[in-house]
Amino acid sequence: IVLTGDNSSTDLRFRNVDPPDVSVRNLDYTTKGGFYVSQISGDTDENLNTAFFTVSLSSAPSQDNVTITMSTSDTTEGVISSSIGNSQLGDNSSQLVFTDSNWNSVRTVTVKGVADNLSDGDQDYAIVLTGDNSSTDLRFRNVDPPDVSVKNLDLRGSFDISNIINSV
Repeated sequence: IVLTGDNSSTDLRFRNVDPPDVSVRNLDYTTKGGFYVSQISGDTDENLNTAFFTVSLSSAPSQDNVTITMSTSDTTEGVISSSIGNSQLGDNSSQLVFTDSNWNSVRTVTVKGVADNLSDGDQDYAIVLTGDNSSTDLRFRNVDPPDVSVKNLDLRGSFDISNIINSV
């Protein structure tokens, strides 16, 4: 910050006196941590078939664990059935916990289709990933990983009653 003196002061002790400038450092927290989230491996369906995607961090957390919370946008179409192969402390079907020692371990999340007993056609839903808003690591705090789009295939087919009515 550049400071300048008052050159019009009537007090000759301060006229044309240039005070020292002040150096300030602005900390840049825009270098945010990132997430690698793959696309879903395929569609789920009403025969309870599964699909999967993977999640990992782009860099090690520096101060604290980073927890990603997972949920499904429509439990009548698909659910998170497991986070297979994770054997990491704290991981389960609703969250993934990354530490400074396991941050680069790719986690596989399995999604299972749900049979809803409706002929409602193929339905889109999402696995919603929520970042860690309480981490003390400011690079990952409030960083939202991308959600994963999924489609649950309706294997019941559609039923057109007009063909039956017309044939009667």
